[in-house]
Amino acid sequence: MSKLVDHLTRNPQAFANWQIGIVPQLKSTPNTPLRQLISSIPPRLRYECKGVTLHPDLGFSSSATFNNLEQLYQWLGGRSQAYNAHKLPYLHWKIARFNKTLNIEDLRPHCAQFPASPLLKKFGINEQRN
Repeated sequence: MSKLVDHLTRNPQAFANWQIGIVPQLKSTPNTPLRQLISSIPPRLRYECKGVTLHPDLGFSSSATFNNLEQLYQWLGGRSQAYNAHKLPYLHWKIARFNKTLNIEDLRPHCAQFPASPLLKKFGINEQRN
């Protein structure tokens, strides 16, 4: 089922508006500091970060674990748009006031397997040790 049809069948007000010619618009999904960090990591390297667990240090009140960063990125709405972007599941666990700019070192402790420094450098990612 297309996104539009799915949206119209689940939202009676949107369907009523559509019948009178008001077409709903796709909206970008709300961004998070974690999604911004992940989007700065090349997609190939996202598969090398495995067993990623959400944590308050990453801006989420959940401890959900994802197979890799790419799976987490998609769960966070990366590369997607929605009609009801404010109702996406990840927003339920997002810490509203969290606005820290994350770096690769903030992510390292929350990964079961993390790429070695030479691989990070190969992809142009500088580690910032604290």
